[in-house]
Amino acid sequence: MPRHNLSVEALGEPGALSGESVTLTWHQRRQPVQRVRLASGADIMLRLPPGTMLRDGDRLEAGDGRIIMVRAAAELVSVAVSFEPFRFARACYWLACQGVILEIAPRRAMYLLDRRLDRALKDMGVTLMHEIRSFEPERSARSTRGGR
Repeated sequence: MPRHNLSVEALGEPGALSGESVTLTWHQRRQPVQRVRLASGADIMLRLPPGTMLRDGDRLEAGDGRIIMVRAAAELVSVAVSFEPFRFARACYWLACQGVILEIAPRRAMYLLDRRLDRALKDMGVTLMHEIRSFEPERSARSTRGGR
């Protein structure tokens, strides 16, 4: 594998054209300092400010001026589904109280696979499925960078 002493320490401008990409899991997108491999096979070192959370489509600017597009990796997620608004709200509230990071869509709440949570939601009468897909949880009100 090609190894480069390439370092990324800054976020690129939204909409900047990128020639490289890096695919990261949700946990990797929350780690500000780590070594990652680009789609081209080159290894780079990320040294981003503490608290940085990368989102699918974010751009990174490398020390040599290259722009690198961040892609969300496909991950195994649990999908809780309910067509009953009260049951769905109750399930989302319960998950949030457990500190679960959620991606919420109409009638669907997604979280990284957790069989314990799956069992609890089934007991609440919520339908559960599993999918392999990118995971983009809700932006936190406490985070920086415009609610990221």
